[in-house]
Amino acid sequence: MLVKFQGYTFLHEGRWFIWDTGMDIFRPIDTFAWDGKSWVIDDRVYRKDPLEKTYGFGTIEMLLRCVKLGETYGQKIDTAPTASYLAIGTPVWFRDRAVTFTHKAPQDVSSWKRLIKGRARTCKKRSSNKFTKRNL
Repeated sequence: MLVKFQGYTFLHEGRWFIWDTGMDIFRPIDTFAWDGKSWVIDDRVYRKDPLEKTYGFGTIEMLLRCVKLGETYGQKIDTAPTASYLAIGTPVWFRDRAVTFTHKAPQDVSSWKRLIKGRARTCKKRSSNKFTKRNL
């Protein structure tokens, strides 16, 4: 499954990968979570030592798998469908949707408003025009 969400391109092939535009290759990730202000990609397991040859991939086998995925799906990145919701990790029900959180993410109303970008969540907007006898 190849899908775009929040400006990122994700691939699910038994595990989750993210398209790295700097290297033009997929990289493995563990979670894509909300930290209260923005969406955060968790790939700390694969980025332990910056001096390793496999930095960002973990092992040689994962690097070779990512190269193969890049060759297979690299041409399809621009035509990937956009998802309205994506759960990578363990989602928790938060207000009106299931969201994956980082361990320090606040679960309050202001964070929820940032998550939905301040849009109204009602089915119908309330009209400010009231009909009275004065309007006749």
